[in-house]
Amino acid sequence: MMVLNAISHQHRLQWQDQRSVKGLTATLTESVVSKPSTLAHGKRRKETPAEREKRILDQLRAQIHSEFATGALNESAPLEPASSLQASPPPEPAVEPQPVVEPVRWEITLLKPRVLMNISGVSVAKAVAELGIPVENVLVIHDDMQRDLGKVALKHGGSANGHNGIKSIIDHLRTNAFRRLRIGIGRPLQDDRSRDLVSDFVLGKFTPAERETLENVTYQTCLQQWPGLFLPSDDNRT
Repeated sequence: MMVLNAISHQHRLQWQDQRSVKGLTATLTESVVSKPSTLAHGKRRKETPAEREKRILDQLRAQIHSEFATGALNESAPLEPASSLQASPPPEPAVEPQPVVEPVRWEITLLKPRVLMNISGVSVAKAVAELGIPVENVLVIHDDMQRDLGKVALKHGGSANGHNGIKSIIDHLRTNAFRRLRIGIGRPLQDDRSRDLVSDFVLGKFTPAERETLENVTYQTCLQQWPGLFLPSDDNRT
Protein backbone atom coordinates (compact mmCIF):
# COMPACT_ATOMS: atom_id res chain seq x y z
CA MET A 1 0.00 0.00 0.00
CA MET A 2 2.82 2.39 0.85
CA VAL A 3 4.29 2.17 -2.66
CA LEU A 4 0.90 2.98 -4.18
CA ASN A 5 0.48 5.84 -1.73
CA ALA A 6 3.89 7.23 -2.73
CA ILE A 7 2.97 7.05 -6.43
CA SER A 8 -0.44 8.63 -5.91
CA HIS A 9 1.11 11.39 -3.82
CA GLN A 10 3.76 12.11 -6.46
CA HIS A 11 1.10 12.39 -9.18
CA ARG A 12 -1.55 13.97 -6.95
CA LEU A 13 -4.05 11.27 -7.74
CA GLN A 14 -7.46 10.98 -6.14
CA TRP A 15 -8.54 7.54 -4.97
CA GLN A 16 -12.07 6.51 -5.93
CA ASP A 17 -14.12 3.98 -4.01
CA GLN A 18 -15.12 1.35 -6.58
CA ARG A 19 -17.59 -0.93 -4.85
CA SER A 20 -17.92 -3.13 -7.92
CA VAL A 21 -14.27 -4.22 -7.54
CA LYS A 22 -14.25 -4.06 -3.73
CA GLY A 23 -11.38 -1.58 -3.64
CA LEU A 24 -10.01 1.90 -4.23
CA THR A 25 -8.70 2.80 -7.67
CA ALA A 26 -6.71 5.66 -9.15
CA THR A 27 -5.93 6.05 -12.84
CA LEU A 28 -3.27 8.04 -14.60
CA THR A 29 -1.93 8.30 -18.10
CA GLU A 30 1.78 8.19 -18.85
CA SER A 31 3.61 8.90 -22.10
CA VAL A 32 6.43 6.40 -22.48
CA VAL A 33 9.03 6.11 -25.23
CA SER A 34 8.14 3.16 -27.40
CA LYS A 35 10.20 1.06 -29.75
CA PRO A 36 11.77 2.88 -32.74
CA SER A 37 9.28 3.39 -35.51
CA THR A 38 9.40 5.23 -38.84
CA LEU A 39 12.69 6.46 -40.27
CA ALA A 40 13.00 10.19 -40.79
CA HIS A 41 16.03 12.07 -39.55
CA GLY A 42 19.63 10.92 -39.43
CA LYS A 43 23.28 11.91 -39.24
CA ARG A 44 25.17 12.82 -42.40
CA ARG A 45 27.93 10.54 -43.65
CA LYS A 46 31.30 12.08 -44.60
CA GLU A 47 32.62 11.83 -48.17
CA THR A 48 35.21 9.08 -48.56
CA PRO A 49 38.58 9.71 -50.33
CA ALA A 50 37.51 7.47 -53.23
CA GLU A 51 34.26 9.38 -53.63
CA ARG A 52 36.13 12.70 -53.59
CA GLU A 53 38.57 11.49 -56.27
CA LYS A 54 35.73 10.29 -58.49
CA ARG A 55 33.93 13.62 -58.04
CA ILE A 56 37.01 15.63 -59.13
CA LEU A 57 37.62 13.38 -62.16
CA ASP A 58 33.98 13.76 -63.18
CA GLN A 59 34.32 17.53 -62.91
CA LEU A 60 37.51 17.48 -65.03
CA ARG A 61 35.90 15.30 -67.68
CA ALA A 62 32.87 17.62 -67.79
CA GLN A 63 35.12 20.69 -68.14
CA ILE A 64 37.11 19.18 -71.04
CA HIS A 65 33.94 18.08 -72.81
CA SER A 66 32.48 21.59 -72.42
CA GLU A 67 35.57 23.32 -73.79
CA PHE A 68 35.74 20.97 -76.78
CA ALA A 69 32.10 21.69 -77.51
CA THR A 70 32.58 25.48 -77.39
CA GLY A 71 35.92 25.50 -79.23
CA ALA A 72 37.65 27.00 -76.23
CA LEU A 73 40.09 24.09 -76.11
CA ASN A 74 42.68 23.55 -78.91
CA GLU A 75 45.82 21.54 -79.28
CA SER A 76 48.08 24.43 -78.21
CA ALA A 77 46.09 25.29 -75.14
CA PRO A 78 47.66 23.71 -72.05
CA LEU A 79 45.43 21.85 -69.66
CA GLU A 80 45.27 23.12 -66.15
CA PRO A 81 46.62 20.67 -63.63
CA ALA A 82 43.98 18.88 -61.64
CA SER A 83 45.34 20.44 -58.47
CA SER A 84 44.40 23.90 -59.72
CA LEU A 85 40.82 23.01 -60.43
CA GLN A 86 38.27 24.70 -58.23
CA ALA A 87 36.30 21.73 -57.08
CA SER A 88 32.67 22.49 -56.63
CA PRO A 89 31.16 21.82 -53.22
CA PRO A 90 30.49 18.15 -52.65
CA PRO A 91 26.93 17.03 -53.12
CA GLU A 92 24.70 16.55 -50.14
CA PRO A 93 26.16 13.51 -48.39
CA ALA A 94 24.04 10.47 -48.02
CA VAL A 95 21.82 10.37 -45.01
CA GLU A 96 21.90 7.34 -42.79
CA PRO A 97 18.32 6.97 -41.53
CA GLN A 98 17.94 6.90 -37.77
CA PRO A 99 14.89 5.62 -35.92
CA VAL A 100 12.52 8.17 -34.50
CA VAL A 101 11.25 7.21 -31.06
CA GLU A 102 7.65 8.08 -30.44
CA PRO A 103 5.89 8.28 -27.07
CA VAL A 104 3.12 5.82 -26.38
CA ARG A 105 0.31 6.73 -24.01
CA TRP A 106 -0.42 4.14 -21.35
CA GLU A 107 -3.36 4.12 -18.99
CA ILE A 108 -2.35 2.68 -15.63
CA THR A 109 -4.90 1.83 -12.95
CA LEU A 110 -3.76 1.46 -9.35
CA LEU A 111 -5.85 -0.76 -7.08
CA LYS A 112 -5.98 -1.00 -3.30
CA PRO A 113 -8.30 -3.87 -2.33
CA ARG A 114 -10.66 -3.16 0.54
CA VAL A 115 -10.85 -6.79 1.56
CA LEU A 116 -8.57 -8.88 3.74
CA MET A 117 -5.21 -9.67 2.20
CA ASN A 118 -5.92 -13.40 2.30
CA ILE A 119 -8.90 -12.94 -0.04
CA SER A 120 -7.56 -10.03 -2.10
CA GLY A 121 -7.89 -12.14 -5.24
CA VAL A 122 -11.61 -11.31 -5.24
CA SER A 123 -10.88 -7.62 -5.75
CA VAL A 124 -8.08 -8.16 -8.26
CA ALA A 125 -10.12 -10.55 -10.41
CA LYS A 126 -13.12 -8.18 -10.47
CA ALA A 127 -10.90 -5.25 -11.51
CA VAL A 128 -9.21 -7.29 -14.25
CA ALA A 129 -12.57 -8.38 -15.64
CA GLU A 130 -14.26 -4.97 -15.37
CA LEU A 131 -11.37 -3.02 -16.91
CA GLY A 132 -10.55 -5.65 -19.52
CA ILE A 133 -6.89 -5.91 -18.48
CA PRO A 134 -4.84 -8.82 -19.85
CA VAL A 135 -3.44 -10.89 -16.98
CA GLU A 136 0.09 -10.45 -18.28
CA ASN A 137 -0.30 -6.69 -17.74
CA VAL A 138 -1.09 -7.10 -14.04
CA LEU A 139 1.58 -6.22 -11.48
CA VAL A 140 0.96 -7.17 -7.85
CA ILE A 141 3.00 -5.43 -5.14
CA HIS A 142 3.38 -7.51 -2.00
CA ASP A 143 5.56 -8.04 1.05
CA ASP A 144 8.18 -10.77 1.11
CA MET A 145 9.57 -12.32 4.28
CA GLN A 146 12.24 -14.16 2.27
CA ARG A 147 14.10 -10.89 1.63
CA ASP A 148 15.78 -8.40 3.92
CA LEU A 149 13.97 -5.19 4.71
CA GLY A 150 13.75 -2.91 1.68
CA LYS A 151 15.16 -5.37 -0.87
CA VAL A 152 13.12 -5.36 -4.08
CA ALA A 153 12.74 -8.10 -6.68
CA LEU A 154 10.58 -8.46 -9.79
CA LYS A 155 9.12 -11.87 -10.56
CA HIS A 156 6.95 -13.17 -13.39
CA GLY A 157 4.72 -16.15 -12.73
CA GLY A 158 5.51 -18.99 -10.39
CA SER A 159 3.94 -20.25 -7.20
CA ALA A 160 2.62 -18.20 -4.29
CA ASN A 161 5.62 -19.27 -2.20
CA GLY A 162 3.48 -19.39 0.92
CA HIS A 163 1.97 -15.91 0.48
CA ASN A 164 -1.77 -16.21 1.08
CA GLY A 165 -2.61 -13.02 -0.80
CA ILE A 166 -0.80 -14.22 -3.94
CA LYS A 167 -2.43 -17.62 -3.57
CA SER A 168 -5.85 -15.95 -3.51
CA ILE A 169 -5.05 -13.94 -6.64
CA ILE A 170 -3.84 -17.05 -8.47
CA ASP A 171 -7.01 -18.91 -7.48
CA HIS A 172 -9.36 -16.16 -8.66
CA LEU A 173 -7.48 -15.32 -11.86
CA ARG A 174 -7.04 -19.05 -12.51
CA THR A 175 -3.48 -18.42 -13.60
CA ASN A 176 -0.13 -17.44 -12.12
CA ALA A 177 1.04 -15.64 -15.26
CA PHE A 178 1.15 -12.17 -13.73
CA ARG A 179 4.10 -10.15 -12.47
CA ARG A 180 4.92 -9.45 -8.83
CA LEU A 181 6.98 -6.71 -7.24
CA ARG A 182 8.27 -8.26 -4.03
CA ILE A 183 9.38 -5.91 -1.26
CA GLY A 184 11.38 -7.45 1.55
CA ILE A 185 10.21 -6.96 5.12
CA GLY A 186 12.66 -9.32 6.84
CA ARG A 187 11.79 -12.00 9.37
CA PRO A 188 10.99 -12.05 13.09
CA LEU A 189 14.05 -12.02 15.32
CA GLN A 190 12.85 -15.20 17.01
CA ASP A 191 13.59 -18.37 15.11
CA ASP A 192 9.96 -19.41 15.25
CA ARG A 193 7.76 -19.94 12.21
CA SER A 194 4.56 -20.44 14.13
CA ARG A 195 1.46 -18.99 12.47
CA ASP A 196 0.75 -16.57 15.30
CA LEU A 197 4.26 -15.14 15.36
CA VAL A 198 4.40 -14.71 11.58
CA SER A 199 0.94 -13.14 11.55
CA ASP A 200 1.84 -10.66 14.29
CA PHE A 201 5.07 -9.78 12.50
CA VAL A 202 3.43 -9.22 9.10
CA LEU A 203 0.57 -7.18 10.53
CA GLY A 204 2.76 -5.22 12.93
CA LYS A 205 3.91 -1.64 12.41
CA PHE A 206 7.34 -0.67 11.14
CA THR A 207 9.73 0.98 13.55
CA PRO A 208 10.77 4.59 12.77
CA ALA A 209 14.14 3.33 11.48
CA GLU A 210 12.49 0.73 9.24
CA ARG A 211 10.03 3.28 7.88
CA GLU A 212 12.88 5.66 7.09
CA THR A 213 14.67 2.93 5.13
CA LEU A 214 11.56 2.14 3.14
CA GLU A 215 10.64 5.76 2.43
CA ASN A 216 14.12 7.03 1.59
CA VAL A 217 15.52 4.02 -0.25
CA THR A 218 12.96 1.44 -1.35
CA TYR A 219 10.09 3.70 -2.34
CA GLN A 220 12.43 6.16 -4.04
CA THR A 221 13.86 3.29 -6.09
CA CYS A 222 10.36 2.32 -7.18
CA LEU A 223 9.52 5.91 -8.10
CA GLN A 224 12.73 6.27 -10.10
CA GLN A 225 11.85 3.16 -12.09
CA TRP A 226 8.32 4.43 -12.62
CA PRO A 227 6.51 3.80 -14.88
CA GLY A 228 8.73 1.07 -16.33
CA LEU A 229 7.98 -1.25 -13.42
CA PHE A 230 4.29 -1.16 -14.23
CA LEU A 231 4.51 -1.61 -17.97
CA PRO A 232 4.69 -4.95 -19.78
CA SER A 233 7.73 -5.63 -21.91
CA ASP A 234 5.69 -6.26 -25.10
CA ASP A 235 3.38 -4.06 -27.11
CA ASN A 236 0.19 -4.67 -25.13
CA ARG A 237 -1.27 -1.31 -24.24
CA THR A 238 -3.65 -1.62 -21.31
